[in-house]
Formats: sequence, structure tokens, C-alpha cells
Amino acid sequence: MNYGSLSNILSEMGLVLDYLIQYSEEKCQALVSGDTGRLSDIVLSETQLIEQLAYLEKQYGQISPESLSPEVVQGLREKATTLKRSNEVNQTLIEQGLRIVEHEMRFFASLQPGYNSSPSRPLVFDKRA
Repeated sequence: MNYGSLSNILSEMGLVLDYLIQYSEEKCQALVSGDTGRLSDIVLSETQLIEQLAYLEKQYGQISPESLSPEVVQGLREKATTLKRSNEVNQTLIEQGLRIVEHEMRFFASLQPGYNSSPSRPLVFDKRA
């Protein structure tokens, strides 16, 4: 891939960020609904876009910007900020989901005879099971 001019690179970076924002919003819906299949598909698509963005950033670093439009830079910053916020929400959802799973596992494990665990001690599972 060769994007050539600075404006082409920045334009392509903007499009990639738009897709990443869209996927981040879809990921939030998949997390809330518990759709792990869709979540896996989204993560795969995001990985490809992140690789493309890394390549674009490398290309951007090789071009000396003569007259970079402040509007373009501001637009990219806003998109990056939106993506960051969305990712933070998704991270919170994942952490809450993990806490729920841990709580349920502790509950079910407590039903087993001889179970003795404190909330501060991590659960231990027999990998052979």
C-alpha cells in the first residue's frame, strides 16, 4: 500500500478511525447482549484495521508536513478521543462481566462439599477436569 501524499494518508487515517469507532460501538452492543461470536468477529476486524492504522502512521512519519490543515488535525484528534472513550466503556463492561462470572463461580463452588474460600483468595480450578 502506498498512499502517497499527506492528505491521502490523513484522509485514510480518518476513515480507519471511523471504522474503529463503529466497531467499538458494535462491540459495546455485543458485550451487553453477550454475543461472543459477534464479539470475536469484531475483534478480528479491529485487529486488521489497527494494523492498517499502524502502517499509515509509519507512512505519515516519512512525509514532512509542509502545510497541515489545523481542521484535519483537529478532526483526527476528535475521532481518536471518541474511540478512546468508547474503548473505556467497553473495558468497564468487560470488567463488570468478569466480576459477575467470578461471583457466579464462587457461588457454584460454594455448593460443593468441602469448599472453603474467602473472597480475597482467587478461585483455583482443576485443569484436568
